[in-house]
Amino acid sequence: MPEVLSYTRALGDQAALIADENLQASMRDLLERAPLVFSLPSPLGLVFRRYRQQDFARYIKLGAPAAVVLAVLMIAMVDFCFKMAIQGWQGRIWWHTVLFDVGLLILVWPGFLFSSLMRRHYPKVVGSLVAVIMASLLHTTSMLGDSRTAQLLSYASVFLILISGSALRLSLRAFIYANLAGVMMAVLWGHIEPVDPDFPMMVFYLLVSMLVGGFICWLMERQEKFNLLQGLLLLAESDERQRLNRQLAELASRDALTGLANRRRFDEAIALEWERQGRDKQPITLLLVDVDHFKKYNDFYGHVAGDACLREVARVLQNALNRPADLACRYGGEEFALLLPATPAQGGEDVADRVMKLIDELALEHQASPTAAWVTVSIGVACIVPSAQIDVSVLLMNADQALYHVKEHGRHAWFRACH
Repeated sequence: MPEVLSYTRALGDQAALIADENLQASMRDLLERAPLVFSLPSPLGLVFRRYRQQDFARYIKLGAPAAVVLAVLMIAMVDFCFKMAIQGWQGRIWWHTVLFDVGLLILVWPGFLFSSLMRRHYPKVVGSLVAVIMASLLHTTSMLGDSRTAQLLSYASVFLILISGSALRLSLRAFIYANLAGVMMAVLWGHIEPVDPDFPMMVFYLLVSMLVGGFICWLMERQEKFNLLQGLLLLAESDERQRLNRQLAELASRDALTGLANRRRFDEAIALEWERQGRDKQPITLLLVDVDHFKKYNDFYGHVAGDACLREVARVLQNALNRPADLACRYGGEEFALLLPATPAQGGEDVADRVMKLIDELALEHQASPTAAWVTVSIGVACIVPSAQIDVSVLLMNADQALYHVKEHGRHAWFRACH
């Protein structure tokens, strides 16, 4: 959803906010109560302002050129339709006002496009702009007196009020400040220079228009706040769902006893690496590690001690690997697998030596073993460069045969199969 993406961008460096359960509860409470007037929880006020800034920036990029063209067309149409009314000194005042207001818009527009500071403070800048244009329109109207041109400018003032309330993404407070400031400047200006007797009545109509525009502004701001709350809750639910999915995927690929990757993860990894190393013409080395006489260990020490033994062996195997790409797995029962992508045979032999040394240093007592007084392992090593003519099962078979060779010749050693 584009809206959710907008909310994500608006969160920025505060994305962790939506994981706060207390904040989520506050958002749900606001949505359930749907009060007429409310403030967002303090951390979300900044998010809402960012969201409106993004919306305003999008309008400026896409809508400002069209708005300028539309304004020029409207001015041309007014000039054509009311040409007889816009003549003489009244025409000069009309054109001075139009050029001043349109020129002001054209000057400010690039600032919004290229200045992040102006975009960040757009309510103040836009509010000031609305106030100045409103004051210029009202002042010009008061100077023109009872004329068609004055009527046109008064209509333009009403139009400006409605636009500032609905399309400029101003908050209700900024809308009120901007329009009141414009009216007050015009009124103060009117005390300095003579004004048309109907000017107070026109100000009254403008204030009524401000009530309508303010209602529109309040309604839009309230609805956007609700939309933000709903969007952030959806985003939080989506993040939580993704987190749970990752946890489930992790659980599905981990052996519960040892914490190593399980057989399913091993099968996925070896298939992936077989294809990858085949493309790169790099060797894959596989070590199958079997705990010697583990059944006798279980019978002698019990299954609880047997589980502890497997966990210790798994920890040693994991520590024996040096690269993130290497994978230690529980292959089944007391058998483990070490998958070493892009590793030549010599590298596999070095790892086998390291595993043997670390297991011996572990010195787990094994009085029932005919091989040694401590827990030992046997290791089968196989290395193949994958190709289209060789199936991955060949690597597994070679490692298994190498392990069988070690078991047949006394255990507590490693042997590499030749391919």
